[in-house]
Amino acid sequence: MTVPHERMRALRWGAELLPLIEQDGLVPAELRQRAALLRGSYPEPSQLIELVLENAPTMPLTWAKAIFEAHLLFLQLQSPNVGSEETRNLLRYALRHFAQPHLLRDWTITDPGNSIQTWLLLEP
Repeated sequence: MTVPHERMRALRWGAELLPLIEQDGLVPAELRQRAALLRGSYPEPSQLIELVLENAPTMPLTWAKAIFEAHLLFLQLQSPNVGSEETRNLLRYALRHFAQPHLLRDWTITDPGNSIQTWLLLEP
């Protein structure tokens, strides 16, 4: 089971992975283009930290959508021989605790009994 600080680390790794994918010549051009587009809406680690420190009731929908789309992209990249060894290693680490799509729905719904800290915590 993934705990909130592991999810936070995986999302940070996802942010680090997108530019690697974009620049990796061993990744198909279409997937590199998708990574470049996602970088514009994927939350920066500092933004996620701010969200946790504020104990926000929800995650911005644009971020949740970008995380969801990044998850789909990362799954596509798991094909053998796609990407450099560095990209494949970071991909493996990021996906291990990456936010599952069904959880993203919960992050974007205001629930008086919930907050972002239910899903994300600062890394130790």
